[in-house]
Amino acid sequence: MLLSSRSKSKTVSIAARDSTLSQAQVVEVLELLKEHYPKVSFDNTWLATAGDRDQETSLRNLDKTDFFTRDLDEALLAGRVQVTIHSAKDLPEPLKKGISVIALTHALDPRDMLVPSKRYSDAKLPKCPVIGTSSARRERTILDKYPRAIIKDIRGSIPHRLEQLDANNYDAVVMPECALLRLNITERPRTPLHGAVAPLQGQLAITARTNDSEMANLFACIDTRE
Repeated sequence: MLLSSRSKSKTVSIAARDSTLSQAQVVEVLELLKEHYPKVSFDNTWLATAGDRDQETSLRNLDKTDFFTRDLDEALLAGRVQVTIHSAKDLPEPLKKGISVIALTHALDPRDMLVPSKRYSDAKLPKCPVIGTSSARRERTILDKYPRAIIKDIRGSIPHRLEQLDANNYDAVVMPECALLRLNITERPRTPLHGAVAPLQGQLAITARTNDSEMANLFACIDTRE
């Protein structure tokens, strides 16, 4: 049932990916919820998804699949947790039967950013820069600005991608500004990569079992959908 008083305690079991970014996103959701229910807390389960375990497969043909949600969905449907928290852009279409989005947060800065190697500034990339992305959409945007760019797949967490960049495997990489901000990576020079961004980029999605009215009611206070 819905918490009838701000003073009541409530612990919610959640699952999310075990990356540093995902953990920061969970903290963000908890802080939003605490504005309405100060005594709410999360019992966190961190899971590696297929997309985390498989660092070789290109993401180019995996948009709107459950590559990054499958393990979380299974934990939710099995009743091991009450809700899951995702980067909203990673949600599959359609959602797995029995699962519903119960809240969608406001977007943090959704822009894509070009992060150059420490060897360069954006204005001084080589004529044929090697730029890392695993997104066909981002590739098109890159080639609009750098027609001679060499596009090279890149996988892994945000910190790992920056490590690959600093190891001179790339001249620049594309990263979402929202992820850099959530990880408090503010010192890295970057410039906006003007172009279409992924739908829902920068927003967080909370999912629950479709018949779980208690969780739907609890998280309704942070749902930005009309």
